[in-house]
Amino acid sequence: FAIEEEKWFSPLIKAAAQDVPCRGQFYQYIHWHNNAVETTKKLGIPRLDIHYEDYHYDLDGLQTRMVKFLDLSKTGEKTIPFRWNGGYSDYYTVAHRRAIATLIKYLSADDLLKVLDRYLTEDRIINGAPK
Repeated sequence: FAIEEEKWFSPLIKAAAQDVPCRGQFYQYIHWHNNAVETTKKLGIPRLDIHYEDYHYDLDGLQTRMVKFLDLSKTGEKTIPFRWNGGYSDYYTVAHRRAIATLIKYLSADDLLKVLDRYLTEDRIINGAPK
């Protein structure tokens, strides 16, 4: 992988990504989301940002936002409970989360940073997702 990274990553990106596990995946994630945010903005397409954890912490509020965004009405049907796996904080050490946050801050466009800022606080880096 080092040879491929040499081809595609600038020295600055390599330095920012050095301690990030699965750095290629994070690089792709950041660029995909940068492109999605920028494309919807340039084309004037409405966008609703949904965070996976919101299905657990605020399912009713999330449903309300989605229904409103889609210009629909609630049916009154009972919501199927969401199975929360606790997030992915346990997959990474604090050092990994700090390195990932650094890479995100380095590569993300300003509009994407506004979407991801909840994950980039020192508390989130140290403690991970709330349980």
